[in-house]
Amino acid sequence: MRLRLSHIFLAFTSIALISCASSKAAKQKKFSNNDYFFNPNVSLVHTSNDSSLITVEFSNDDILYARKHSSEPFQANLTIEISDVIESGKTDTLKLTVRPPLKEEDGVWRLQVPYPTAYGSHHISVELKDQNRRAGQKKEYTFTKSERPSTLDAEITSGKYNTPIYSNYFNIGDTIHLRFPRFENSMDAPLSFYEMIALPALPPPAFSNNSPEIADSSWFQAMDFITDSTGHHLFPKGLPILIKSNSSDQRIYLYSRGEFPYTTKMADLIEPMRFIMSKTEYTQLSGSSDPYTLFCNFWRDCAGNEEKAKDLIAIYFRRVTTANTYFSTAVPGWRTDRGMIYLVYGKPNRVENSGYAERWIYGDETVPGSFSFLFRRKGNSISDNIFILQRDPLYKMSWEQYVNAWRQGRVTHE
Repeated sequence: MRLRLSHIFLAFTSIALISCASSKAAKQKKFSNNDYFFNPNVSLVHTSNDSSLITVEFSNDDILYARKHSSEPFQANLTIEISDVIESGKTDTLKLTVRPPLKEEDGVWRLQVPYPTAYGSHHISVELKDQNRRAGQKKEYTFTKSERPSTLDAEITSGKYNTPIYSNYFNIGDTIHLRFPRFENSMDAPLSFYEMIALPALPPPAFSNNSPEIADSSWFQAMDFITDSTGHHLFPKGLPILIKSNSSDQRIYLYSRGEFPYTTKMADLIEPMRFIMSKTEYTQLSGSSDPYTLFCNFWRDCAGNEEKAKDLIAIYFRRVTTANTYFSTAVPGWRTDRGMIYLVYGKPNRVENSGYAERWIYGDETVPGSFSFLFRRKGNSISDNIFILQRDPLYKMSWEQYVNAWRQGRVTHE
């Protein structure tokens, strides 16, 4: 019997994460072992010379709804703390408690908070906590607000859904509408758009002598707007977009066939499987006129039966989502060195982060058989979230062991 994709999608999208790609303007929270299943979208847009609008958006699936008594309605219990360190070193803080009911019609709960931001330097931290299950997330913005426009002046709206775009991705086939609240009377958009020429190749295995291709500003070329009759802008190629302001700050937008960082379309499901497939298998799957059948057959052959196959699929693509959440740069997180290791090896037992390097430790270092991976931060003109794996031929044995474990239906470090 063939696996039912509707069941497959339910298995892994219901437990997946949500996030935005890394950029210079928004510092991404460091990856750790405790940041799962609670990843709201947070955006900041300057609305005037002395204020900004902070928007927080949750999928209802990312919030725990609870009630104290059967006669009471289910409610979320969220706290939001916004702190702003300004030039003088003074810190302003705003604390909110919100209890949205179950559920919004579109499956999304959204809160907009006007926040004062005068000219000068700011370090704004937005910390969110789901008090019903004691989970939290933080997003930070470091910027200097002046008379010159920045990428934080852009209010970007989806043409297809007529809703604000809060995350750093566009849906393939969508259009966008740009608005600049501080510069409504400007004749020209105070931003420049650049499109990636081509995606970098997938990173080579951990034991390879080759180095990964890393996209920087030289991978982008200036692009012209294609505008439809409604004034919406079209980006037809589906490659990453780099947006720059006249003051040289910038932001990367990735493309998704679904709801990035979730993986819900067949084309998106196929590509990350390259790490555990042979070249021949991957070529057959990616070029097949019936990829659904080959996809299902591959996972069923790995698992031995349909039920276990669905479990394996859920685990693998949950890892894809986690990688997209924490490691995205100018490419989706699963295409990076850290994403590759996370997909194949799973969650490390411990992560040591010194700021310029990360060491992922698998197993107990005091026990034979443990090993670790070292990732070094790479300076880059378009992202501060790039870490390069220190490759070593000695990883070949463990790489083959973990890939074979996937192919035999045995998953570790979950």
